[in-house]
Amino acid sequence: MIKIYSMKKCGYCVKLKMLLTKHNIPFNDVDVNLPENKDEFEQIYKVTKCDSLPIITIKKNFLIPGTSFNTIDQAFEIILELLNK
Repeated sequence: MIKIYSMKKCGYCVKLKMLLTKHNIPFNDVDVNLPENKDEFEQIYKVTKCDSLPIITIKKNFLIPGTSFNTIDQAFEIILELLNK
């Protein structure tokens, strides 16, 4: 399962979620601004040391902006590769 840590007003997050939806790829969206997601995002931050969004988890992999990918299109391609493994 894919999990996207995002914010509603994050243009990069919106673009990634639109790409996944367009290609019928299911994902869970975790809005990091919601109080009920605070603890979960803090745990992700401890592991990734990243507060940029979107942070993506897929098959026990973390995709981190600026480290794993530099563009949303690149992130989408990596997701497709991981799904096909």
